[in-house]
Amino acid sequence: MKAATFSVIITNYNYRDYVGEAIDSVLAQTRAVAQVIVMDDGSTDGSAAWLAEHYGNDERVTLRCVSNGGQLSAFVRGMDGVTGDIVCFLDADDRWDKDYVAPSASSTTVVATSISCSPTSTCSATNRALSVTRITPWTLATPPSAHG
Repeated sequence: MKAATFSVIITNYNYRDYVGEAIDSVLAQTRAVAQVIVMDDGSTDGSAAWLAEHYGNDERVTLRCVSNGGQLSAFVRGMDGVTGDIVCFLDADDRWDKDYVAPSASSTTVVATSISCSPTSTCSATNRALSVTRITPWTLATPPSAHG
């Protein structure tokens, strides 16, 4: 069986002084993640320029600057282009221990953080359902037929 891959979406709004620690904590995982997407949600503190300077040439990090729509909007917009089997959400002012995703890689239990959603809800433009069984990464699955 193929090992699950992880994508991480980090949302940032005016957390220039913290977002680098969040990104670095993801990049330092003992089990490497496949994709890091940083969504700058219209920051006015110079975050976008700081992110471009520090991570603009890092192939592991995708930077997207969008107009301010709020954290949930940034998370949802970050879902576009996700390639991982499991999607994790991280706030710009939080950080992970180096082994954070390692236990999830061998488990079918999926966790979700910092977001409130119904247990099954459609949250992406590609109409993929997110099934949450505990609280941090979310697994992408084909929407149940009841959802169309």
